[in-house]
Amino acid sequence: MVDSGLFMVASVPGYPVANASLTRYYALNHPNATVRNVVRYWLDHLEGGVLAPFSWIESDNYIDVELVSPESGGLRWWLVLVSPQSDFTGNLPKTNHDTLVKVKTIAASVTVADFFVLFVLLAAITMFATLIISPLTRLATQLRLIAHMDFSHSGPAFHSVLTELEDLAHQAQHMSVALKHFSKYVPTAIVKHLIRNQLEPTIGVRREYATVFFLDICDFTKTMDLMGAEAVIDMLQSMFEAFSEILLRKGAVIDKYIGDAIMAFWNLPEAIDNHEGLACDATYEILKELEAQNEYFRKKYNGFSMHIRIGIHAGPVFAGNVGSRDRMNYTVLGETVNLAARLEPLGKDLKSVVCVSDAIRVPCEKLYAFRCLGYAKIRGFEGFVRVHEFLGRLDSLPPEMARLLREYREIDQRLMLEDDQHPEQLREYLQSHPEDFVANNAFHVFHKRMLPQSSSSTLN
Repeated sequence: MVDSGLFMVASVPGYPVANASLTRYYALNHPNATVRNVVRYWLDHLEGGVLAPFSWIESDNYIDVELVSPESGGLRWWLVLVSPQSDFTGNLPKTNHDTLVKVKTIAASVTVADFFVLFVLLAAITMFATLIISPLTRLATQLRLIAHMDFSHSGPAFHSVLTELEDLAHQAQHMSVALKHFSKYVPTAIVKHLIRNQLEPTIGVRREYATVFFLDICDFTKTMDLMGAEAVIDMLQSMFEAFSEILLRKGAVIDKYIGDAIMAFWNLPEAIDNHEGLACDATYEILKELEAQNEYFRKKYNGFSMHIRIGIHAGPVFAGNVGSRDRMNYTVLGETVNLAARLEPLGKDLKSVVCVSDAIRVPCEKLYAFRCLGYAKIRGFEGFVRVHEFLGRLDSLPPEMARLLREYREIDQRLMLEDDQHPEQLREYLQSHPEDFVANNAFHVFHKRMLPQSSSSTLN
């Protein structure tokens, strides 16, 4: 074969030597497919300029080897050798065929009995997984949930043909029920903290920082005498159920229920971010829930409704277990707790629902509305404590409350300055806002401490 496309000699087994020169057309239409494939391959690579000095292609049962000669006399020559594969592979195809026959023979030699044995083994493994592994996995999952005080997926104990396994399942179920009942009396957050950190409950306290919350039902005893114990307990249970859910959802630990009061705290036993804000979130939702509860109570009890007071303060506390080695209670103690407890009943005199301290107002006033009512002398505390009224979220204040807050702002700003108390502005505000009962009550509760001695008598 030459550059001009002329084939000088072309011969394959079974065909005689062709004409001394073959045209490209004749070569491409050669009666033998092997010749045609080799010619096409050669022409494609020649015209593409990528024919290598030595190439090897496989076509059907032949292997084609092409050798490119250097130029001679202005022409390049290609020698194409087409040989049967058997010249290269020998008896390899026959060996492959024999091997396949042997494999088929071995497969055919597997008897029905062998398949039956295999089936029995698979059935035994499946039965073992059903009777042992699956129940053990369920039991492990149940125990893991119990360890995390999660009883939401607890159900009846499963049955097993193995007596020991079924007995273990029943014991796990009994333990789950017992701990579920136990968690009704002990704050779950405390137990989870002990389990998670593998702590041994011991008597003792340490200094921490917490937000403390007190909620009390107004005039509970009087209401019980008026409405009867059954009706009041029904209302109390309904409110405490809803209030407790809100507190827990907002990350609080409910320390205790004290008759008709709730004590809760944040940031213990494990620290959480923005615990003062969470207390305000819970307070806001509790006030909204109280409105819904009272709407129901008014329909059920002939227009009667319930009222609450809340006191919140944040500061250093002593937190830990108090009591005895046999019976102890995780709680918080100290001045912060006492001040929060004192702020709650202060609202009775002020006719304010929620009273908070500086420690709550300062970190939360970007989202919530407060106003300073004055300075209170709290039993057990030196000096005066600045008292603020919690009004709700800034973005959802009722229009009338938003207006009063704007008009009270100058007084609020002045009262926030300990050395700059201006009762004259407060008196002017009260004269023009007789409907602001809280501010009027605050004036009468605090005015002697806010006014200079020379002018206090003129405002009595």
